[in-house]
Amino acid sequence: MQISVLLLPGMMGSSALGLLDVLTVASFIMPPEEGSLTVQRVALNDKPVMAFQGIPLQPDATIASVDKADLILIPSLMLDTRHWFTGQEEVISWVREQANSGARVASVCTGAFVLAEAGLLDGKTATTHWAFAEHFRQRYPSVSLDVDAVLINHGRLLTAGAGMAWQDLLIQAISGMVSDNVLLQLRQTFLMQVHKDGQKPFIGQPDSEHNDKQIQQAQIWMKESLTNDTVINDVIERSGLQQRTFQRRFRQAVGMSPVHYLQHLRMEAAKVALLRHELSVENIGFTVGYNDSSFFRRLFRRHTGMSPAEYRKANRVKGGNH
Repeated sequence: MQISVLLLPGMMGSSALGLLDVLTVASFIMPPEEGSLTVQRVALNDKPVMAFQGIPLQPDATIASVDKADLILIPSLMLDTRHWFTGQEEVISWVREQANSGARVASVCTGAFVLAEAGLLDGKTATTHWAFAEHFRQRYPSVSLDVDAVLINHGRLLTAGAGMAWQDLLIQAISGMVSDNVLLQLRQTFLMQVHKDGQKPFIGQPDSEHNDKQIQQAQIWMKESLTNDTVINDVIERSGLQQRTFQRRFRQAVGMSPVHYLQHLRMEAAKVALLRHELSVENIGFTVGYNDSSFFRRLFRRHTGMSPAEYRKANRVKGGNH
């Protein structure tokens, strides 16, 4: 069995090296009767590939030398979405050809852009990092994106939602390719686990890239007046725009209504407060602008998939300073 970890410029070293560590151990512990497992670091050419933090990784095979892989793993990328794919056409074609020849292909986090660029996700559901969701949807409208999911498995195509979800991905990707006993040994050795709650509890407010100066200023005012009951009306008045014009331009620039944006801001503030302070849930809701604690709880669950108390319990670091 041949597994190729694809080395790409700007890759996250944690996902690339994590995959290689586990797979190398798997090759050591595979019983002879189960066959052999070959792990290769594959790149466009034989030159070192620079990870985003400046660490060079040396490939031991080029894409031209790999005739047929059984599994191709694409690590997470620190993605410059405007320029990254320039010069990567050969790599993307190779991934497409390997998939069409029967290889299983799996991507970590923003590695899903490679699968989508190759056309392999057209008409399918996929996941990627939540912060890149809007760009992904704009670039690949034929792919149904589910950023709440940590992992989506189509059998021969797998996508994982965030950089540290490489463990979830690898467990699924090699399931059926190695025995349950080998898989169990790997999970025991590396304490590999799955993210049962999905990405939803971790989804924050992505930065919106736009050039509307009045809306940019309005976003700043909203953050500064988060708890004010009349914050949206105040911001509209300060902008000097008519209400309908403001609403239209805000949605155009930010991708959501002002009310929805304010909710996101308040939920992010609530997450921080829940982990930093010992205040009751009712008081946390009040500090971020909600006098009705029941409404705050419902809204928090809608945004995170958890109650405020569950979120605090799941994410607070024991022994930390609050």
